[in-house]
Amino acid sequence: MKSPRTIVCALLVMACCTRGLIEIATGCYFGQSTRLRSDSMSLAHATVLFSQEHGALPRYWSKLVETEPRYLDELPFDPWGAEYLLEIDPGGENLRVGTYGEDGVPGGRGDDEDVFGEWHARI
Repeated sequence: MKSPRTIVCALLVMACCTRGLIEIATGCYFGQSTRLRSDSMSLAHATVLFSQEHGALPRYWSKLVETEPRYLDELPFDPWGAEYLLEIDPGGENLRVGTYGEDGVPGGRGDDEDVFGEWHARI
């Protein structure tokens, strides 16, 4: 089993790599991409802390604000006001955080484009 520090460091490195992918995918380098990056990192960090204390990844974002201790004061919303999407692979090792863009449906271009970051979050 990897140490909690190793897991957090690996997750933060991957989050930084995801930053560039989000900026490229959305085609914007300020406002929305900064918010996506910041929110994704906050959600990823809170998810890792949750998993270290509970032995499993949260299946819903609400667990991060409802569970004691609270991992977030409130849930962030994507730049268009929707809840970020959380996808966890069946093995519980990989986590995807993202948004379907302004239109809120899969697919699209420009502001409607889907943007996801992936993290390896095995406990």
